[in-house]
Amino acid sequence: MSKAPNIIIFNPDQMRTDALAHMGNPASQTPFLNKFAKKDAVSFRNAFCQNPVCVPSRCSFMTGLYPHVHGHRTMSYLLQQGESSIFQELKEAGYHVWMNARNDLVAAQVPGLLEQHTSEIYYGGEAPDAPGPVEEKRGNRGDNDYYSMYHGELGLDENGRNYGSDDEDVDAAIERIKTFAGEKPLCLFVGLLNPHPPYQVEEPYYAAIDRSKVPKRIIPDGGHHKPKMEDVIRKNQGMQDYTEMDWTELRATYLGMCMKVDALFKKLCDALIEAG
Repeated sequence: MSKAPNIIIFNPDQMRTDALAHMGNPASQTPFLNKFAKKDAVSFRNAFCQNPVCVPSRCSFMTGLYPHVHGHRTMSYLLQQGESSIFQELKEAGYHVWMNARNDLVAAQVPGLLEQHTSEIYYGGEAPDAPGPVEEKRGNRGDNDYYSMYHGELGLDENGRNYGSDDEDVDAAIERIKTFAGEKPLCLFVGLLNPHPPYQVEEPYYAAIDRSKVPKRIIPDGGHHKPKMEDVIRKNQGMQDYTEMDWTELRATYLGMCMKVDALFKKLCDALIEAG
């Protein structure tokens, strides 16, 4: 009997299809994912989201059920007692399941529930706080950037890095790969924060995106034929005075965050090759 395969689920948060260069975005810088899609992987041009909000969507693709089946309609309703997941089923099938604490999947306030879905949880938080934005952008309520989530360039520490939670979690996953010697097959779930807002990233990613290549923005039609809630959200965000230059800068920073995701995924794959 052949050994069950090892599995890694690498899950960026809010990374769009058009953030990938091989999907046609001329400003995108995702060299490793481009190469990966060409030589080793399948990239789906047509993929459909079960819910536009992260927790219901994640609950759906980790259970194989539509969000409404168990009432996963909001960010606050995670997997509850009695609900299985791909991780629980793998664990019951003999896998050693490792995940970082930023999984946004299981209701951790229920005693013992996380342990049903995983063999080992990495909580992190041991690294020093990474430097914040180089320039404070938010301002006061009513300013353009108060609700834009745009923070811009992040500072670097004395080692020339901005070592955040994603870096720490990926390094922990790599360490687990290198030290895992059990007879069980291994499943790792690495849930990232990037490129979730706030829109902020350090060098070399911040300046690597050519702003002149960022595609023209698809501008909303003023809310016609859309839910009234969207119109109210736009009004309350107060970004009506955002210029196209402002939007380009925000979107370029987002693409810089996606570039960092690409670099972290490469680091993880390099470690897999090194570990055999």
